[in-house]
Amino acid sequence: SEVLVGDYLNFRIRRFDRQTGEYRGDFYREDDKGQPYSIAVDPLTGRVFVPEFTESFQRWVAVYDA
Repeated sequence: SEVLVGDYLNFRIRRFDRQTGEYRGDFYREDDKGQPYSIAVDPLTGRVFVPEFTESFQRWVAVYDA
């Protein structure tokens, strides 16, 4: 029922209503390791996986519960 969008410049994942496009809020990690650059959702559990990219080319994956 939602569309998740990575806000690369503000280090957040934005949530929008799938039907109306209405903004529903956002989420992020306080201790982010870098900028979110893609999003994957596990269809069985609803967990959200967000790889984060840093200037030093290190890669991290943040995992959010549904």
